[in-house]
Amino acid sequence: MLPRDRAVDEIVAEAERQDDHWGENRQHSDLEWRVILGEEIGELDKQLVTLLAYSANHSQAAIDANVPLIEKAARKELIQALAVGLQWLEAMDRRATVIQLKTEIDRQAHRALDEEESHADV
Repeated sequence: MLPRDRAVDEIVAEAERQDDHWGENRQHSDLEWRVILGEEIGELDKQLVTLLAYSANHSQAAIDANVPLIEKAARKELIQALAVGLQWLEAMDRRATVIQLKTEIDRQAHRALDEEESHADV
């Protein structure tokens, strides 16, 4: 499996896990999605700061032993953040679809009214 395929599979799996936990069709505003994403980015940042601080303050042996664990935690946080981003995009697409459907329903209703009015004029 290519690295990109693996990464995408992990992001989709995490998005599905979050959907199972929080519900699939969450109706957050874009601001609420940004706050959720910001919280996830904050958790990633915390891991990256830990990585930098650890690398600067420990022996090479300790770094070799512990940095992979910190990097693994950072990767997990990044996957969670990207899954939230994916869900935000899905929410935007759902909203766009609803707007398109409402617009089409309105067009059809106006057409039907116009036809009724033209038949009434005859």
